[in-house]
Amino acid sequence: MDIIEFLGSKECDQWEIFDSRGQFFGEIISIDAHYQLYRLHDFYVELTMVPDTLKALRMNPLLSGPRLDKYFDDDIVVSKTNSLKN
Repeated sequence: MDIIEFLGSKECDQWEIFDSRGQFFGEIISIDAHYQLYRLHDFYVELTMVPDTLKALRMNPLLSGPRLDKYFDDDIVVSKTNSLKN
């Protein structure tokens, strides 16, 4: 599955695909949001969550760009431990 097929799926199907096939990559915790990056096939998916409740606000499929680059930036602390699995 590529990103175009994923985006062409219904939102409920996207969540199901993400849940069953997403591989955790890293997370960034900030004051106003909690971000987690997952690898899904040949692209990435970033989850944005509310810090207090960890309720998912949105799922952002990514191929490249600044949202993805921040997970590879040495100046930003990216945890390789999934805090939701602890």
